[in-house]
Amino acid sequence: MILTVKKIICIVSVLTMLFVITAHADVRIPVLLYHHITDEFHEYGANVNISPEVFEAHLDALQRAGYKTISFDQYYSYALGTGILPYKPIIITFDDGYASNYIYAYPALRQRNMSATIFIVTSTVGVVEDIIPHFTWEEAAEMVESGLISIGSHSHTHPDLLTLSDAELHKELRLSRWLIEKNLGIRCTIFAYPFGMYNSRIFTAAAAAGYVLGIPALHIGKGLGGARGVKRRFEHKGMFNGADIVDDYAHHPTEIKANLEVARNWERRVICLFQPHNYSRTRRFLHEFAESFYDVDIVMLLPIYTSREQDHGDISSLHLLDELQKNKVCTLYADDFDDAVNQLSKILNIGDLLITMGAGDVYKVGERLLSTDLSTNAPFCVDKFSLFNT
Repeated sequence: MILTVKKIICIVSVLTMLFVITAHADVRIPVLLYHHITDEFHEYGANVNISPEVFEAHLDALQRAGYKTISFDQYYSYALGTGILPYKPIIITFDDGYASNYIYAYPALRQRNMSATIFIVTSTVGVVEDIIPHFTWEEAAEMVESGLISIGSHSHTHPDLLTLSDAELHKELRLSRWLIEKNLGIRCTIFAYPFGMYNSRIFTAAAAAGYVLGIPALHIGKGLGGARGVKRRFEHKGMFNGADIVDDYAHHPTEIKANLEVARNWERRVICLFQPHNYSRTRRFLHEFAESFYDVDIVMLLPIYTSREQDHGDISSLHLLDELQKNKVCTLYADDFDDAVNQLSKILNIGDLLITMGAGDVYKVGERLLSTDLSTNAPFCVDKFSLFNT
């Protein structure tokens, strides 16, 4: 099951950041994000520093209000329906792995039996010559062994991932995860995007690197309820006859291939309903499209969607059908939405994954399938988080 982004609520102050996630319609989980704890003024990151006294006051206030800290593992288990949560759950997080997290935050949390997750930049672990010192691997191991502190990845060097080449991106994702697992002896499956910046390429690369939870930053400054999650990016729409239906906006060969590689990791039959977008793009990338669907079991093509181009009769989805069949990809064709719904309703089985893909209105096919199914179709939503795998 793929869990999608829906709502984000954000409050920003000079002390910390608070946001709210929703695992089910009736459960809302606040998350606190901290960075550096210090009594001194640091021009660098001054807007996210907090004093030890204020931090402890936060913890005491949370306990008086009846909140119980949980880990992302507990949250993830609950989201998948295999775990339970306390009455008033809350998640405490730190970014970057500063030494003050070990010196001040860890003792304060341990004294109150409260848990937290620290997202570390692995190239800076143990670095003390930096503007703000970072804790060591030995100190990280001590905190993990307590059972109260979890460690996640915040990349290897904290770059803007959007600017990286594919090779550089994969190195940031995989090296940081490898170092955490090697030095701490734990499984690292949570990734916090540096600067909160990500797109579908980064999302799919993180999933391929083995992460199951991706934590973006919030859209700061949009106000309460004003920031919306990303739509049509592996958005789980519901289930039809026991098959999960996912919608994705991918319409370029590179995007398609990357997303389908992720889908293949789920070890289930994958069916992709693809609606090519624009005649010119289909004509230009015909052979690249034909090389993008090796990771699916069945491809079903719809006619080309366009809102601004004229059909000159020299390119159609049937040309792509021919190329895919030459590549020995099992490919079907649907004349229209009615035909697609009719064919899919006959071939979808329990455990299948249907991906409706394209920049047009292909998502409507999934919605029509759901409207005809008597099973439970309510999407399973996770606000703020992207869950990569089931």
